[in-house]
Amino acid sequence: MSSYVFCFSLRRFACAAIIAHFLVSAAFSAEYARAFETGSLPRPPSFKYGGSAFPSGGWKKDVKKIADSPESSSEVVSYTSPDGLVRVVQNATFYKKFGICECKTKIENVGTERSKIIEDFKPYRLELENKPKKTKLDGVNIRRLRGSDTSYTDFCPDDFFLERRSGADKMSMENVCGYSSSEWMPYIGIDFDSFNGLNLAVGWSGGWRADFAISDFKFEAEIGMRATRFYLEPKESLMQPSILEMRRANMRIADAQNVWRRFILKHKTPKGADGKPYITPMVVSGGGSSPDGMFAKTAEAVREFGIEAELLGVDAGWYGGDHMPKRKTSFGDWVERAGDWRVNSKVRPDGLKNISEAAHKSGMVFSLWCEIERVMPLAPLHSEHPEYLLPSAADPNMLTLLNLGNPDAWKWAFDTISDIVDKHGIDVWRIDSHGSYRMGRAWERENEKNPDRVGVAEMKHVAGFYALWDELKKKYPHLQFDNCASGGKRLDYESMSRAFSVWRSDVQCHRDDEVAEASQIQNYYLHMWLPSHSGGNGSNIDDTYKYVSSISSGMMVGAALVASGKHTERVKKLFSTAKRIRKYITRDFYQLLSSPEKMENWCAYQGHDPDSDSGFFIAFRRKASPAEKVMLNLSAIDGKAVYELEDRDGKKAEISGKRLKDIVVALPPRDYALFFYSKKK
Repeated sequence: MSSYVFCFSLRRFACAAIIAHFLVSAAFSAEYARAFETGSLPRPPSFKYGGSAFPSGGWKKDVKKIADSPESSSEVVSYTSPDGLVRVVQNATFYKKFGICECKTKIENVGTERSKIIEDFKPYRLELENKPKKTKLDGVNIRRLRGSDTSYTDFCPDDFFLERRSGADKMSMENVCGYSSSEWMPYIGIDFDSFNGLNLAVGWSGGWRADFAISDFKFEAEIGMRATRFYLEPKESLMQPSILEMRRANMRIADAQNVWRRFILKHKTPKGADGKPYITPMVVSGGGSSPDGMFAKTAEAVREFGIEAELLGVDAGWYGGDHMPKRKTSFGDWVERAGDWRVNSKVRPDGLKNISEAAHKSGMVFSLWCEIERVMPLAPLHSEHPEYLLPSAADPNMLTLLNLGNPDAWKWAFDTISDIVDKHGIDVWRIDSHGSYRMGRAWERENEKNPDRVGVAEMKHVAGFYALWDELKKKYPHLQFDNCASGGKRLDYESMSRAFSVWRSDVQCHRDDEVAEASQIQNYYLHMWLPSHSGGNGSNIDDTYKYVSSISSGMMVGAALVASGKHTERVKKLFSTAKRIRKYITRDFYQLLSSPEKMENWCAYQGHDPDSDSGFFIAFRRKASPAEKVMLNLSAIDGKAVYELEDRDGKKAEISGKRLKDIVVALPPRDYALFFYSKKK
């Protein structure tokens, strides 16, 4: 079927798609199930008010049913403080078909005077107790992924097993730099045994903390902001992190993750004009200081040669007012000029509208990069409205953060983006933020100024950030958002419900070695939680292994490469393959081999469409992999059926489902095998 070798085996192996997990006592699973019969969200939060732990002191609880349909039900639970000043409001929605509950929390002052101090506020609190305390708890596995730190191991697993011994009975996860997925991904699995547990997600585009603890008869979890200690002014309302909670009962981890993915796709993925989920597109993109006319040539090539690109993007470097960039690269002085969003006529003499028109003529949408939160000293705003900015260092002339919690600064941001949309005809705002650790520092400096308002600057900024997206969407229903935050540092579900991500890690920016393996790892682990995302692929289009490794629900190719016309057939095939893979990778996803972060291991995964009984699987043998072949144990295959199997070169053959379930793939070093399969009727 192709130059590489593949063969079949009748021998059944244990499914390698499931990460090896522990088994704990059945007694705890039973107690866990009983606890959740009466313990679903929303549960009371954890905090102190005026020095007293909630809910002591006579808080008034009110519950209102909001809606009930076959799809979901919702209610609002509120708690009013004894002094009548503070109200904690929890909006809870239960998605019946998925067994997932979402809880959004806000804290408001409903009185006419300043409230007492609220501190250590955690909107998510869980206690599972084994009663009548006959059987001690053996352990709980916390399934977690590392965040994005520009490493080839971005999003790799780092599970922690809680058990009843000193040093292992408590565990914390904390994102300190100000972004939601910088140190840790805000998606957490809690596994009581192989078939029972929880999936959790934190919706917060700022810093957050999760704490877990186990004792003889109790498991506890708390999630919230890193630090809070604040009073509320009269009529002031502050947002808290949102939480998704899925109960996994009598279900394999792999199956539960696919239920989760279907939920994210249906309810937490931005919608297109047709009302369907807007999946990460096929992208051609280039730096904003690229030679004039290059983008028009790219659009012409897409149209002339039938390249299946869907988005034409102008990246950083198009702005800064009239100046000749000191850096002679396609991105120009993109850092120094950030915050000055006037088109630089020295590099874009024809502006940007002609590029958007060329994109539309070729059937693509037009995307423009604008890092609205970054304001550098050369930007006019730095001197005109310093009150809009939060310094991120002792020197206010260094990088500063546009304070989206300031109503005037927020309006400036809204008007600026609106002006860009109107003038340049953009369809996608590519929002970035490279000052992630500086953002956290800016908020910490605000905390230091007033120890009785710790966390307020962050809460207001995050709320303003979401409102900016939401209000722009209301004004421009066609507008979509590309969530590029120094790579993948803002992948929380609140952000991802508003935006897609075509650049999930910056590791592809800064190194060319192991880029292929980094892409494989990113696909392998991120797809367990997020069905739509894509990333970079390095610079050499002749390296098919590297480019295919990057294919996800989308793919990116450099605009200059397309404009050159030198690799048209290769680009066409890559996009065609990527669009075919997207059909399946956004449905059910299965990991086929373990620990691909180890370079001596192969990497393999599968996408399956249960509606059509078809899918794909792909396997990569790394350069350092000593094994010449591996067995893949495919999921969702009917052993009694017959399938059509097509290899990466388009050659087809028939195979029984019984033989397809266990397939052995043999490859030379640094090569890949890609197969599409479909069940014959």
